[in-house]
Amino acid sequence: MNYTLQQQLPPTATNKQNNGYKRLRLFLWKIAHGAIPVGAALARRGIKVNPICTMCCDAEEDVQHLIFLCPFSRACWLGSPLAINSHALAIGEREAMVYMRSQMSDDQWGMFTNIIWAIWRTRNDCAYSSKSPCVDNFNRDLSAIRAESMLAGLLGKEGERVDRQTGEIEELCCFTDGSWGTEWEGGAGLILMKGEVLQGYQYWGVPACCAVQAEAIAMLKAIDFVKATKQARCTFLIDCSVVAKIASQLQRPQEEDWRASRELHEIWRAFKQNSRFSCQHIPRDQNDLADILAKKGRIHGGHFTGYTFPL
Repeated sequence: MNYTLQQQLPPTATNKQNNGYKRLRLFLWKIAHGAIPVGAALARRGIKVNPICTMCCDAEEDVQHLIFLCPFSRACWLGSPLAINSHALAIGEREAMVYMRSQMSDDQWGMFTNIIWAIWRTRNDCAYSSKSPCVDNFNRDLSAIRAESMLAGLLGKEGERVDRQTGEIEELCCFTDGSWGTEWEGGAGLILMKGEVLQGYQYWGVPACCAVQAEAIAMLKAIDFVKATKQARCTFLIDCSVVAKIASQLQRPQEEDWRASRELHEIWRAFKQNSRFSCQHIPRDQNDLADILAKKGRIHGGHFTGYTFPL
C-alpha cells in the first residue's frame, strides 16, 4: 500500500470539517511521526518525567499506547460513533493512520481525527490537572471539538474569509440566538465576527420558561462577551423580533413579554447606556450557525467558549 503522509491528512478541497487547518495537520503529523510529548519520549530525551501512562498507570506511555492501546482509549474508541476496535490498529501509529485514511470517507476521517484530539485532551487533563480519566469528560471534549471543527469549517479561522451576508453593519458584529425546548430547558449561542474573520463563539445551557426569555438571555450573554473583548463598537444580529425591537428602537418591554420582563429590561438599559451598541433583526436563515450553538447548549447543557480550532 503506497500512501504518503500527505494523503492520509485531510484533503484541502473535500473535507469541510478539517479543511486545511494548520494546527490540526501539524498535530496529525506529530502523531504519525511519534513526535508528541508523551512520557516515554520525554524520558528518552533525558527529561525527568514518569514514563508510565497517566490514564491507565499500567504501561509506558508512547504514542501507540496512548492513542490505540490504553484501556481507557480503547473504551473511548469502542464507544465512539465509529465503534473501532483500536487494538487492531497496533501496527504503528503512522501505518494505522495511513491505513484508516484510505478506508474512510471524509466525514469518518474527520470524526477519527476528532477522537484522537479528544483522547489527547483527556490525557493532558490527567497529566497536568490531576483529573481521573472519565468517559463522560471524553464525550464532552469530543462534542466540543466537533462543534469547533464544524464552526471552523463553516465560518473560517483567523486570516480566512467567510461568505456571510451581514448587510451594512459595523465591522464587529455578533450573531446571537436562543433556543427553548420544554419546561425550563433553554440554550444560548453567539458567534462574534470582525469583518469576515471569526473572533470567537460561545454556547450555554440556560434555564428559560419561554422562547423569548431564551432569546433575551442569549442577548445578555452576547453583551457580556463583547464587553469582555473591550471592543468599542458592535452590531448585534438576532432573529427574534421582540428583542431586536427593544434593542434597536430602545422601546421599553411591553406587558405581553412579562415572562422575560427582567431580561428585556436589562437589554433595554444596556443599549440605552451604550450608544456604540446597535442591533439589527435578521431572517432566521441568516442566523443558522448561532442557532446550532444555542440548540447544542440546550441539549447538552454546560458552557463552552472557542476562538479557533482547538489547541
